[in-house]
Amino acid sequence: MNDLLFIGDPHGLLPEVATEIAPLRPKAVIGLGDFDLDRPLEREVEPLSAVDTEFWSIHGNHDNDGIEYYYRLFHSAPPLPDRNLHARVVEIGGIRIAGLGGIFKGKVWRPDRDVSDYRQALWKTRRDWLNGNRKSSRFKNGVGLHLRDAIFPEDFDALWSCRADVLVTHEAPSCHQHGFAVIDELASAMGAFPWSSTGIITPTISRASSAAASRSSALELAGVLSLSADLNPTLVRPGRRSLRASVTLPKREE
Repeated sequence: MNDLLFIGDPHGLLPEVATEIAPLRPKAVIGLGDFDLDRPLEREVEPLSAVDTEFWSIHGNHDNDGIEYYYRLFHSAPPLPDRNLHARVVEIGGIRIAGLGGIFKGKVWRPDRDVSDYRQALWKTRRDWLNGNRKSSRFKNGVGLHLRDAIFPEDFDALWSCRADVLVTHEAPSCHQHGFAVIDELASAMGAFPWSSTGIITPTISRASSAAASRSSALELAGVLSLSADLNPTLVRPGRRSLRASVTLPKREE
């Protein structure tokens, strides 16, 4: 199987899902955060490693809920730490995948849902945060553990001028009732489809188009979706929760 597979928030179910999809032998699997790991990541994805399937990921807003979760994900065995997609673009199986992990947080940057403005950010970069907070607030000489899941404007800057086919995020785009238009704007700037782990897969954001509506699929809580080389998505494993919103988006203009 040459398709890429995407796993929505596993929340402790990663070994179960990995075992279920390993026989498909996909080129790569991309986890969209909120892993809640009981063991180091390399142990959780052993069924995939056994069939030479690469595992890539972005982090969610629960992967720093405790120091154990944090270390099991971010300090896993090589090459997994180098397969963190956050704030970069990587070509996987011939598809350019951009990653944006984490969520917007008011203590860093929480843009208005319909308007993006960096002036709303309390801290534009992690260096700014370090310079503006006491050393006792730091974790491992970086931003505090409670903010390791926060999206900073510098993450957008790292991606904005890049080109990608798909943008995978943990935070939701505007088509979700709790989503943000700035995610749409980033995907548009990159020429990418925005894919979110929050229960919605949106293969377009061209709201100016009057074309027919595109497909939407549930991925929340361990759902699995396949993406072919021509960017055709297929739901492989339904998530265990239903969508929180009904979504209809127009197709992207060619």
